[in-house]
Amino acid sequence: SRKGVGVGLPVLTGDGLLAIVQVVEEYSCQALLLSSRQTQVGAMAMRNPPQPGILRGEAPDRLILGFLDTQTPIEVGDVVATSGFSTRIPRGIPIGKIVQVETNADFGARRAQVFPFARIGDSHEVFILR
Repeated sequence: SRKGVGVGLPVLTGDGLLAIVQVVEEYSCQALLLSSRQTQVGAMAMRNPPQPGILRGEAPDRLILGFLDTQTPIEVGDVVATSGFSTRIPRGIPIGKIVQVETNADFGARRAQVFPFARIGDSHEVFILR
């Protein structure tokens, strides 16, 4: 907290978003990995126009991006980035790439599996964006 770190700030690597700050103390902080099932963040498939949704953790190598519209135009290979619909996490931070698209018309849902660009095992240094 002495350096201006606050709850909800993004933790990044050179590859993209890795985690979100959850606990802040005077000289340290703890962050929840984006791959954690408890993590949710606004994200978008980078298309023209961008397609917003809610991204949540699933596994170390898989995130899920959910959309409300079953007709959302997304494809395997689309890059996913933060949506900016947050006061703490700006728009456009790279998150990953869509590797699979699933549609469930019965439940009115469409979701994409996303392979994250930033992963804890590949990270040597991180920084917190204030």
